[in-house]
Amino acid sequence: MLHIPGWSVCVYHWDSEENYSQASHFLINAGSYIRVADEFISFLAKRLGGYDFLIGVPAANSSAIDYFEQRGFACIESSIDTRLYNLQPPQVTASKPAEKITADNFAEYAAFHDKFALPAEMYYHSKNLKRDLEHFRVLALRRRDGKIYGSIFARILPDNGADIVGLFSDGDVPSEKEALINQLLLALYSEFGAMDEVIFFIDEGSGSELDLALGAGFKIKDRYRLYKQSL
Repeated sequence: MLHIPGWSVCVYHWDSEENYSQASHFLINAGSYIRVADEFISFLAKRLGGYDFLIGVPAANSSAIDYFEQRGFACIESSIDTRLYNLQPPQVTASKPAEKITADNFAEYAAFHDKFALPAEMYYHSKNLKRDLEHFRVLALRRRDGKIYGSIFARILPDNGADIVGLFSDGDVPSEKEALINQLLLALYSEFGAMDEVIFFIDEGSGSELDLALGAGFKIKDRYRLYKQSL
């Protein structure tokens, strides 16, 4: 964590294997945004040179967005932050029953996962997901021939919550995504009860996913931009 007097704080983490770093908090007094942000980035660059640095901000934070665009950061994600509070069990029709992915069947699942995760440059590609699998819940759908054609995975948070990190579907079929969302919520409720909050960031271009999330009880909290630059 970095702190600069005047209520400016940057909280960040890094992964040396992936040359990856990300700020979870980047809070700066608006009146001195450029100067303080430059100090933060300079500090990080000296210690994490060559790392990819990612930082997400609300779309309404014009000071941050102007800064990152002026400094040449690339906007790699424009998404809608949706939240479901006080999780209740959904009414699920199990016409497409999902299978839980565990360490025992993960090797089979990995190729399907990476077909989506690698082109999207997701941090949680199969290698990192497997490493942290105990903190995730992963469900998959299979065809009659046994091949996986859809999956959803959520990270379990320490404060009685969960974060849906990815939703993958061959052919982008809404009914399959709906089945995955509802069965994940049911699985989370069955294991953890009425979670305080389930987070689901949805790409702004995925209108069908947003409709499905709203239909499952999620509410729009904010709009979000994710920026990236090599330090």
